[in-house]
Amino acid sequence: MDEFDVSSTVSGGVQQHVLPPLVNLRRNLTAANFSLMKLLPARIIVDAATRAGRLPERGGLIAESSSGTFALGLALIARPREHRLMIVTDCLDSCLASQLRILGVDVHFVPPRRGLDIQEARLSKLREVLREYPDAFWPEQYVNPENPRAYGHFADHLIRTLGDFDILVGSVGSGGSMSGTALALRRRGLNVRAIAVDTPGSILFGARVGSRKLGGLGSGMLMGNLDHLQFDEVHWVSAAVAHQHAHSLYVDHGLFKGPTSGAAYVVGAWAASNFPDKRVVTVLPDDGYRYVDTVYSSQWQRETGVMPPEIHR
Repeated sequence: MDEFDVSSTVSGGVQQHVLPPLVNLRRNLTAANFSLMKLLPARIIVDAATRAGRLPERGGLIAESSSGTFALGLALIARPREHRLMIVTDCLDSCLASQLRILGVDVHFVPPRRGLDIQEARLSKLREVLREYPDAFWPEQYVNPENPRAYGHFADHLIRTLGDFDILVGSVGSGGSMSGTALALRRRGLNVRAIAVDTPGSILFGARVGSRKLGGLGSGMLMGNLDHLQFDEVHWVSAAVAHQHAHSLYVDHGLFKGPTSGAAYVVGAWAASNFPDKRVVTVLPDDGYRYVDTVYSSQWQRETGVMPPEIHR
């Protein structure tokens, strides 16, 4: 576990992002400020595959479906090990596309298919790729138990740094991060209340499927790594509210974060206000640089109507 404790040691360039610094936002609200949260499971999954002989130490082929941050996490792990990485996706913002291109990632784009959720369409294309390259390693982030298991390192990091706390808040996409963290904390003796953050249009917690305007949060299909038993309550956050609170994180706390972090922040702030005698940790999963032309663009906000005029700054 010590190799993942980057809070007080000098570390390598990629290694420094595996675990987050912890930032006090209010008296009883702490943020786990990840630059790239999916780097942690990417590291653990690739390490486990190498130990199991499913991937050579150098020069293997990895193929996965991802809408963004897990792809970047895999790329940052794969590049120094000389692995080739193939990603199947439906869209990439220009920032992420540039990062993946620089890292030498082979990206396959999938158009929407009638009758298929976009994640199902991506998986269908990925299976075609795997048939063409049968020796490729498929991380299977949505069902691979190493994904939630990886967050045991994050749970240890929270306990080492904070000791005991009461409430854990985090966004849910694949389900691995929050399910894994909550389970690990409880196995280590913490009686935490776990609050999931989802978005309208997502079916992860029983709501009706619909169009999701908030990328990186929720899903149109159930994920194998989502353990509903680990959650005590669920909050649904719209794109407009998530964008507003991403702005607030930057203006009020100097944290330049993405909209998924904004969604986790607003629910974390709600919990801290409503339970003033409890210590709350909210998980901020990514930085805001991918969203300069959208979430942080007043023109884009006005043109799309995602953020109501009355909350423009």
